[in-house]
Amino acid sequence: MSLVSQRRLSPEIHDRLVDVLVQVLSTTNQTKSGLLFTHHFLSSTELTMLAKRVGIALLLKRGYSYDLVMDYLKVSRSTVAKVSEVLHLSDIDTQKTLNKIIVNKQIEEVLSKFEYHLKKIIPPKGRDWSTWRKNIEKDKRLSEEPI
Repeated sequence: MSLVSQRRLSPEIHDRLVDVLVQVLSTTNQTKSGLLFTHHFLSSTELTMLAKRVGIALLLKRGYSYDLVMDYLKVSRSTVAKVSEVLHLSDIDTQKTLNKIIVNKQIEEVLSKFEYHLKKIIPPKGRDWSTWRKNIEKDKRLSEEPI
């Protein structure tokens, strides 16, 4: 776990720092500079911790059980419970953001299912069909991810 200084900030300074961080992250959204920023200022442990928490939130919103989330992301029950509590107490904007990510994931899943069925309909010419079909099934299993 990342260490935080024992010396506490005043609530006003803490809130301003959090606001600045959110502003910086939102302005560097999906750009090379945004990726460089996170890799320069956050340790690999901090990146992993944040990524897991967002993953926990998404899996919980999609209806996964605590046990499945714990097993898939290798986190403790208390971490899942903490993220679940934050999720239930979060504001509308946070809920909308998570729902938008889930909808995008669902669109990707629909498109991959469509592609899978198209591949099954249009077989290759002059190839071993059983091997071809096994490869399609294998690719489908590999592409199915909860997150």
